[in-house]
Amino acid sequence: SKGRNKEKIIRFLENLNDEILDRIIHHISFEMMKDNPLVNYTHLSTLVIDHNKFPSKCKGIAGDWRNYSTVTQNEQFDAIYKKEMSGTALQFCTEI
Repeated sequence: SKGRNKEKIIRFLENLNDEILDRIIHHISFEMMKDNPLVNYTHLSTLVIDHNKFPSKCKGIAGDWRNYSTVTQNEQFDAIYKKEMSGTALQFCTEI
């Protein structure tokens, strides 16, 4: 929830005033990020990514990728991800 995430940010950043925290929360909201070219990849050339086939403006619904990717594409992504992320301590929740 928005409130819970704000509390996490407050704990992580420490000692920021409410105005700055509110600005941060505003800029990292789904609504703002989906329209930010640096986040949604629309700044990339169509030679790199076909924005019609891979829309970056997702609905914010867990699992919605299944409407755009095949099982084979997902398996290929998983293999690349596993290879590229091996050796790191990063862990992400990919299913809800």
